[in-house]
Order: sequence, then C-alpha cells, then structure tokens
Amino acid sequence: MTEVVQTKPPGYVVWWTAARPRTLNAAVGPVLLGLAIAHGLGFALDWVHAVATLLGAVAIQIGTNFFNDFADSLTGADKGERLGPPRATSLGWVSQRAMLIATVVAFGLAVAAGLVLIARCGQVFFWIGIASLVCGVWYTSGRWSLAYLGLAEPFVLFFFGPLAVAGTVYAQSRTWEVVAMVAGLAPGALATVLLVLNNLRDRAGDAAAGKRTLVVRFGRGFGLVELGLCHALAAGAVLALMFWLRPEQVGWLGVVYCYAVFTGVDLVNKAARAVGKEFNLMMAEAGMRLFIFCAGLGLVFVF
Repeated sequence: MTEVVQTKPPGYVVWWTAARPRTLNAAVGPVLLGLAIAHGLGFALDWVHAVATLLGAVAIQIGTNFFNDFADSLTGADKGERLGPPRATSLGWVSQRAMLIATVVAFGLAVAAGLVLIARCGQVFFWIGIASLVCGVWYTSGRWSLAYLGLAEPFVLFFFGPLAVAGTVYAQSRTWEVVAMVAGLAPGALATVLLVLNNLRDRAGDAAAGKRTLVVRFGRGFGLVELGLCHALAAGAVLALMFWLRPEQVGWLGVVYCYAVFTGVDLVNKAARAVGKEFNLMMAEAGMRLFIFCAGLGLVFVF
C-alpha cells in the first residue's frame, strides 16, 4: 500500500493534533465528577488540590498520547493510509527525539502536580502517580504493551473510572468513598468506549502491524458487544447510586440513567453501520457525551 503524503500544518496545529484533544474529555470528566461528589458529600473543596488533580490527569493523558505517537512510529503501526488523526512522528512532522522530549515534558508536569498532592495529601498519590505513568508508557511501548496484547480495556476502565473519581474525592476528603468508586465505573466504562471505537476503526491496520487488540482477536462483532456492555455498565452504575442519594435526587438520577441508555443504544447502532473514517466523528461524539454525562451526574450530587 502506498503511504499517503500529507502537507505539514503549522507547528501549533501539529502539537495540538498530537495531543489528541478528543481524548481529553476522558481525563477531565472524571475529575470534575469527583469534585462534585466531594462537594455533595459535604467536604469543603480545596482548589489547590482540585487544580493539581486536574492538571495531573490532563498531563498524563497528553503524555500518553505523545508517547503513543512516538512508539507507533517505531513499530510501524501507522504505515500506510491511516484512518485516524494523523501521527506527527510517522509523517515526519516531528522528529522522534522532539516527540520523546514532549512526552517527558508532559509527564514532568504530571509529576509536578503529583508532588503537590503528595506533600498535601499523603503518599497515596505517589503510588497513584507511579502506576499512572507506568501504564501510560506501557500502553504502546513495544510488542508486549497493553495495546498490542489486547489488555488495554480493563486498565482504561480502572484508571479513567474508579481511580480517577475516587482519587479526586480522596484529595479533598482524605478518605476513600465507596460511592465515588461506584460512580467512577460509569466514566471508566464510557472512556473504554473511546478505545473500542478506535480499535474498530483500526482493526485492519492493527492486524497488519501485529497489534492484537480484542477487536483484532475476536472480530468486529465482539467490538460491538463491548460497546453495549460498556454502556450497560455505565447505566448500571448510575442505578446503583440511588442507594446513596436523597429521595429528591433520585429523579434527576433517572434523567442521567435515561441519557446513558439512549446514547448507548444510539452509539451501538451507529457503530454497526460505520466504516473507516466515520468512526472519527463517532469518537468525537462519544468523548463529548462522556463529558456531558459526567457534568450531569455531578450536578445530581451538587444539588
């Protein structure tokens, strides 16, 4: 297959594209939800902790995206006609050295935010930070990475779900709240949806590059089932929250539940018919829906 040559855009566009902004809702949404839950539980918000938590989450996500760009240029996963957003390193827009430096800078910002949380909230954030950085690098670092082995889904579910939400609440309360862990299952499941859509879009290219995602291993139908199960988990987590809410909040929780069900059915139906680059628009839509879901669920706790 002949490799498609693309004209290099301006520098700021190159780096903005490499940061993959459509994925950042998966980092921002759970933190905002965690802050709303902490407020709803009666904890006074510490805005230094809030900013540090948000900065750390976003910086780790961007660093992971930068390293993904760098690592895929080494393995050849982006050769040929790419269906997803352009990879800056593979296209020669950015050198491998520059992308690696950018990765270190992004992770460095995450470390700085983590040091604030460690100093003010305890060593638990040292271990959260180490685990997050290791998984960020392990996600696409070679043939034994999470993405290449088809093991990424449970890690995305956990790190963008219960850990992100409950960790944000811990930064405000110094306690691990079960309600935050249960609530976190929902954004974690919806973040996993983004991964599955990505894998459905790239199934042929991933198979050619030896990237054995679950969709590559078990087929398109399995990926559609994954999408359905992720939305079912998100909806189930919303229903479980009624045991922690006041009666007047349950009605609004029902609105969020209906939103989760509707968007799930809609997305699975679209994915069943989508081909190629049509998945890009679906991923953007799913990322925005994740953010709206977190905002809506957060408002239930706030009010």
